[in-house]
Amino acid sequence: FRTMPGMATDIPVWTLPLDQSAAAFDQRKRDAILHKGFDRRKEYERDLAAGTADKQCYDYVRDSIETFKQTCDEKGIQDYTESIYNCGKVQQFGCFIAVHPDTRCVLACSSNAEKFLGKSWKDVMGCSIQSLFVESGKVEQVLKLKDVSVANPVLLSTDHAGVKRVVNVVVSVAAMKITDPNTKEETDRNGYLFEIEDTGSSDPDHSTEGMWQAHQLMRGAVARAQRCESIEQVFSVAVEEIHKLSSMDRVMVYKFHPDMHGEVVEEYRTEWVKESLLGLHYPATDIPQVNRELFKTNRVRHVMNIEDPGAAIMCDPTRTSPKAISLMKSVLRQPHACHCEYLKNMGVTATLNLAIVVEDKLWGLFACHHHGRGGHDPLFVPFQTRNACEFLVQAICARIRALLQLQRSVAAERTMDVHISICEKMMNCPPDSRFRGLVGAGSNMMSVVPYAEGAAVVLPLQMHTHGKVPSEEMIRRIVSRLVPTYQMRCVAACCSVLQR
Repeated sequence: FRTMPGMATDIPVWTLPLDQSAAAFDQRKRDAILHKGFDRRKEYERDLAAGTADKQCYDYVRDSIETFKQTCDEKGIQDYTESIYNCGKVQQFGCFIAVHPDTRCVLACSSNAEKFLGKSWKDVMGCSIQSLFVESGKVEQVLKLKDVSVANPVLLSTDHAGVKRVVNVVVSVAAMKITDPNTKEETDRNGYLFEIEDTGSSDPDHSTEGMWQAHQLMRGAVARAQRCESIEQVFSVAVEEIHKLSSMDRVMVYKFHPDMHGEVVEEYRTEWVKESLLGLHYPATDIPQVNRELFKTNRVRHVMNIEDPGAAIMCDPTRTSPKAISLMKSVLRQPHACHCEYLKNMGVTATLNLAIVVEDKLWGLFACHHHGRGGHDPLFVPFQTRNACEFLVQAICARIRALLQLQRSVAAERTMDVHISICEKMMNCPPDSRFRGLVGAGSNMMSVVPYAEGAAVVLPLQMHTHGKVPSEEMIRRIVSRLVPTYQMRCVAACCSVLQR
């Protein structure tokens, strides 16, 4: 994966490297078309509320077939992608601050700043980031790090009217378009993002204690996973342990298949979640390609409240704009309205998704859903717990990689043994019938090809078969279609040589 910037002097990155295969491009186009259809329905609902809607209602479900008949050019795909990367809003379980890389002053701030900082966003704008926290020296030390993300979460405290509040601060580097107030020239720069969250405890000592408890649970979970002898056992242990760490009601292993559709291959659910999703298959549009690429950069994605309308990012319009700040690395990035509505229809109130990356490929996700025992019940998973879940998943991915390598090694040894056995059988046959060794009892051609039920060796004047096969006439018709005449003469010549 392309490395995202960790310091302000790195080159600004506005887009992630995308899968350039034709299948992935077609899927991105379908994703963009589908979301365009969703936006059309939202526009209709707004017009309906204003009394200006047409009589013909656009129905997202009924008209989905017509939606997919539409086309989408590269600009349409780019606009859709930017709407995910730079949506201009953040979730309200935290406060978002964008900081100038040189002056360390606030360029942008989410509208819910007062909840976390005790100041309105207007009062925060233009302040130095150090002045917003009691531990100003600690903030400066973090900004001097080569990779600021290694310090996360930074435990800092705010002081408003003599009342101190300890918060988690997640620091990252992001691309921004910043206008110089003197020259009015706009440049692409890497600025800093400060994302402020609750610690999950009113007592700072308790928040630290909770972090160690989460890591103790993680250590036990890693030990259990290391003892597993199959991938199925690893996932069975993983979903249970992630539930213990996150308190999510349902934890699933969501596998991506080669054709990009998804399947739930393992599941843990609490007793009040009645309906199982195990074994269900979902279309490739269920997890859009843009989001899959984001999962390769941000391995953890938490949505605390599906019904959260989000907090707008407020800016000084002479310096930058909300959509001129990349949210690719933001932990607070607001989810798309289509995603929220989809989950709400499933009765989900909060989510936690953890990327399963095996051998540098996005294998799937641990998809965690929270339903609650009744009514709307959001769930906040503190950063320390999310971090522990991420470390656990990394250990699980390492175990899966080791088991896959073992499977490949065992399969290679088995294949070699079969090849040797078949060669020995052929050598033990008379020179004029050595090909019988390929289709005889015991090890034969069918042992090499998975799920094969029959095999045939076709010579110009002979045919040897084994297992379930069509008639001889049908086999020769199949061969005549698959193998050109000149190649058949070459095969016949090789057969003649071997028979000698």
